[in-house]
Amino acid sequence: MPSEVKAISPLVDRLIRLIKESHCVVDEAGPPLELALREALSNAVLHGNRLDPCKLVLVHCRCELAEGCPWSSRTRGVDLTQTRFPILRLSGISMANHGRGIFLMRWLMDEVSFECGGTEV
Repeated sequence: MPSEVKAISPLVDRLIRLIKESHCVVDEAGPPLELALREALSNAVLHGNRLDPCKLVLVHCRCELAEGCPWSSRTRGVDLTQTRFPILRLSGISMANHGRGIFLMRWLMDEVSFECGGTEV
């Protein structure tokens, strides 16, 4: 995916459609998965690749019946784990300027990890 904000929605919409058609996740998991994907890709474009048009965001997704839908996004940019994000509490989420995406991904998904020097989520 190009490092452009406008590229996020079309890709997420397509992935969610394919995931729903595969029946690898229950219907209730669709909205949380969609939000987590949007947040991860936004972070990759804005913070990882810093909107650099020469860099791509690589997305890998696979559906496994009865196993769910593991996915990853990888940037060619900076280590996201070195970015200082505040530790958010649910009551203070609207007050923070940064860190909501990582907070939401951790809250919505079964597992979130940072790999490859912090450039893969």
